Amino acid sequence: MSSEEEALSAPGTGRIAGEYDTQEAVTEGLLSLLTPAVQEVDDRVRSVRQSQVDLQHSIEILNDDLKKISESHGIPADLNPYVKKLNNTRRRINIVNNILQNAQVCTIRNTFDQLSNTNT
Repeated sequence: MSSEEEALSAPGTGRIAGEYDTQEAVTEGLLSLLTPAVQEVDDRVRSVRQSQVDLQHSIEILNDDLKKISESHGIPADLNPYVKKLNNTRRRINIVNNILQNAQVCTIRNTFDQLSNTNT
């Protein structure tokens, strides 16, 4: 690279300043475009996860109450099938919660990987 090109190059990149500016502009544009979308997805996943935690807590309370009622009153109705359904629902909520958490991590990782690939 000539001394004139070195004077025009972006610091530490070995690229001409105009080339650096264009790549920076593209990167900043992509980042400004993707950041709100990623943030919105992240916020919605957090909201769903919080709803699931609340639902799971309510199911646990209901499950405990049903067990207490069943044990203390000797109700002729068998509550065990309902307790099993609640336990199955709780298990499914945990599975969905794990899937959402993994999807959130993958989405964020992929977005920033794509942005870092744009920079190179």
